[in-house]
Amino acid sequence: MDRIQRYVLSTGNIVGSAGALAVTVSYLIGFIDGGWGLLALGAYVAGVLPFAFKETPAHMPESISTMDALDWLRRSATPKLPPKAKDILGQIIESVDGLMPRLKEMEQQGLVEASNRAMLKHAITRLLPDVVEDYLRLPPTYAKIKVLDGGKTPQALLIEQLDMLNAHVHTIADNLMSSDINSMLANSKFLEEKFRPGITLESDR
Repeated sequence: MDRIQRYVLSTGNIVGSAGALAVTVSYLIGFIDGGWGLLALGAYVAGVLPFAFKETPAHMPESISTMDALDWLRRSATPKLPPKAKDILGQIIESVDGLMPRLKEMEQQGLVEASNRAMLKHAITRLLPDVVEDYLRLPPTYAKIKVLDGGKTPQALLIEQLDMLNAHVHTIADNLMSSDINSMLANSKFLEEKFRPGITLESDR
């Protein structure tokens, strides 16, 4: 039944049905005399065919860097999403993209825990692509109006999942940056003690 609903709500069926309906209406009002059935069938097939061979969504490669994954999401996924989902994914990409240069420096300084780095990579290279690819396999109209068991449409579920991933990425970023903040606080404390009034520097003796 679900497969039938997907086809009925597919773009190809909608376009083909509209073409067949136009031919039928033309026959009923007298624009077409005979053979309208074949013409309606031809219009339907002509509407379906362009979408019948639509390429499946591109799949993110299994082994890919975080930066390459961000580029894949930006080019291959973002343009195909509904506006709200597009905005949330854009926020995630922007957050991680801005974090990466500093993260590389922190790694070289040994300030980043490997677990946090791994969690960020997993979120960007596996969790996000899985959510997006599952959605893009659905016909757009089906994804917008089909109500799932939980009472939500696939589009609403996509937005909810992206919101959760956005919060997850921000939590990871906060954990990563906490090392940087702790380092700043340690330096601040050192400078405060070093130059606190009443302390004589050796060079001043």
